[in-house]
Amino acid sequence: MRYVFLLSLFIFSLNLTAQNCRGPMNPRAFQSQLQQLRSLPQEAARFRTAMQQFEPFCLSSAQVYQVCQILGQDAYRIDFAYASYPRITDPQNFYDVYDSFQLFSSAFRLHDLVVGNMAVELVPIPQPLPQPQPVPLPEPVCEVSAQDMNEIKSLVKSATFKDSMEKQAQMMIKSKQCFRADQIVEILSVLTYDDSKLAVAKYAFDYCIDTQNYYRVVNSFTFKSYKDDLTRFIEARN
Repeated sequence: MRYVFLLSLFIFSLNLTAQNCRGPMNPRAFQSQLQQLRSLPQEAARFRTAMQQFEPFCLSSAQVYQVCQILGQDAYRIDFAYASYPRITDPQNFYDVYDSFQLFSSAFRLHDLVVGNMAVELVPIPQPLPQPQPVPLPEPVCEVSAQDMNEIKSLVKSATFKDSMEKQAQMMIKSKQCFRADQIVEILSVLTYDDSKLAVAKYAFDYCIDTQNYYRVVNSFTFKSYKDDLTRFIEARN
């Protein structure tokens, strides 16, 4: 063992027995608790859980060693081993716990705390750094660019017949989805027949991002009958 020579420093004459505990821990229950500790991702959480889970029980030196192996940092191991010492069932074997430390100086520190009965403060437990809050991703902007508008009007114009122009306009509106009222007016200007314009204007209402400005679409019609028809449609939707 790396620290076996510390046995020479250990006071075998100490007649200490486990105290302030309800009794030894069932080996199967102990292994189950170890498995639970291993499943915790953060060392600080492992330390807190170990202090809570094993505090009521008497532990052997070998069991304290196994817990210390899981705790990670020597600071956690020192504090757990020191807190467990009054409940150790075999204090004459406590030097075995020293082998769980990463640093030679940590074994000496625990030796001074437990065996030497020196008034040394416990190693401060490092506080976990606060986790930064994830920065929310900006929502994609819903808009139709000027380049998109040129493409849409060009495709609508390329349709040969009235019905095909109307369907082409509706298809492009559905694909882009986020139109301003004035952009819908632009699309209507490409259509030839007023009844097609009215049908597209009604269809586009659900894809308009500023329906409060839909009066501009209404005013794009020349005849009052079409304006009134679209106005009634809008009022029914609001």
